[in-house]
Amino acid sequence: MTTYAIQGILYFLVHPSLWLVSLCPMIMTIVVAVCSVVGLFAGLYPIEILYKHVGLPSGWSWFLAVMTVLVLIFLVTIIYSLTCTPCFLDKIFEKVLEMRGHGLVVEDAETRANCGRQCRACCKVSIWLHLVVLIVTLPLNFIPVVGTVVYVWLNGSLKGWEAHMYYFEMKGYDYDQQKTIFESRRLQYTSFGMQTMYLELIPLLGFIFLFTNTVGAALFAADLEEEMGSDVRLNVPSEADVSTTNAAKMV
Repeated sequence: MTTYAIQGILYFLVHPSLWLVSLCPMIMTIVVAVCSVVGLFAGLYPIEILYKHVGLPSGWSWFLAVMTVLVLIFLVTIIYSLTCTPCFLDKIFEKVLEMRGHGLVVEDAETRANCGRQCRACCKVSIWLHLVVLIVTLPLNFIPVVGTVVYVWLNGSLKGWEAHMYYFEMKGYDYDQQKTIFESRRLQYTSFGMQTMYLELIPLLGFIFLFTNTVGAALFAADLEEEMGSDVRLNVPSEADVSTTNAAKMV
């Protein structure tokens, strides 16, 4: 099991230079977090009354009302991370790679990734498909303990892959190349994705963990760079290999 989510928290805490990069977006994030938590918990009582009206006992009504609010807070966190933070989080990702000695990866990516890419991140079909899956599986959270575990497990692999989307774009990898890396380390990606989801499920603090999870993802990417070194050693198929494979499939 990987520990990059925890490493991200520790690395962020002991490197003040990351605090400077994160200061303004984190203040904005805290404001959004407080407003969403206060606003959604203000609706706790009406939600509880609604459950009572459909015939549920008081204890179950209260429990389901709390679970509903927690799920909504998590959903707000996800939407916020998709629409408002890509530009900020990408800067943190780059900073960590540079601190780990992989500045060349960042420099080489300048021709492929820019602020326009970051601002278009929320429009990616894959990202919104992931959001749809998250929403469709949300009812699982109403099953005490087990439901949340199943929910996180089902979405963990997608979350882990998504955490490295920017890294893959920095490297210029297409879908097939990304899939090759993901499949070769599926357990690591799934474990990391599940850890980040558990952290982001925590009310209020979940918004803050968006930043430390990004640090963890960057540490994961830095380790990939150090372990594998080059595209060849990564066993990532080149564009020519992918074209040949696709042609063979057509035949």
